[in-house]
Amino acid sequence: MPYRRARKILPLAERSADFIFPQGPSANPVVNFADSELLNLASNKAKRMLRDRLIPAEFVFVSRAEVGLCHLLHELGARMNIQAVWRRVTGAPAVGQYTENS
Repeated sequence: MPYRRARKILPLAERSADFIFPQGPSANPVVNFADSELLNLASNKAKRMLRDRLIPAEFVFVSRAEVGLCHLLHELGARMNIQAVWRRVTGAPAVGQYTENS
């Protein structure tokens, strides 16, 4: 895949990651899925990936599942601490808190 096409998605991917995995000492780890910005980011990222053919056609269902999950959580007005869920499910430290010994 040409790097020029792949770089088009980076700004959207970074904004999505910043929304779901906030970093920094004052960052609130609770993600408010009721915020329509997250739903728009997920939808726009999926559209861009499909339009620019940044993912193989076989993986389109993953993108649709992500957008569908974000939509469901948005409709429910869900708020969750993604980092706590990540630690509980994987037993690993939260994103951004890895050390060389982890």
